[in-house]
Amino acid sequence: MKEEIIEFYISEIEQELNVDLFKSNSKTNELVFARAVGYYIFREGFGMHWAEVGRMFKKNHATVMHSVNNLIPYLKTVPKYSRLIDRLFMYVPMHRKINKQAILEVSVEVKHDISKLLLINDKLTLDNSLLHEEIGKIHAELEAYKKGQQLLSILKDVPEEKMSIVEERLSAMVKML
Repeated sequence: MKEEIIEFYISEIEQELNVDLFKSNSKTNELVFARAVGYYIFREGFGMHWAEVGRMFKKNHATVMHSVNNLIPYLKTVPKYSRLIDRLFMYVPMHRKINKQAILEVSVEVKHDISKLLLINDKLTLDNSLLHEEIGKIHAELEAYKKGQQLLSILKDVPEEKMSIVEERLSAMVKML
């Protein structure tokens, strides 16, 4: 596999999870989980053999197998890791194609520059969609806040002696919901 492709995925995982995959043999959850994401991408995304992935990470093939088979199902339920896995898998088909074509093409440097631009574009597109989701959530929160403010402004007009009746009626309405 082309070294640039490997470096891309390693770099993305390290940046996203703020770890150094090769700096230590530490077994902290953050580092173990980050390595598991890397194993999974190279094994499932590129079809590399267990031993190949193990050599890349300086780990035994059994360690790689254990991580992919036991940790990945859990990590896919954790938003931070599932978003990263989904985002990285978006790049895999393009990289598989580039990896095969690079052997046949003479202009590897130009292909690498184009692939970098395509990756940047894909990443920005994904980031854009994630930001749109966040904006949607913020708009929903804002609408809920506005409705709360409307209710407060209505309650300000209620005379103090009638407040207990209003409270009683609102409680009854909430129970009916």
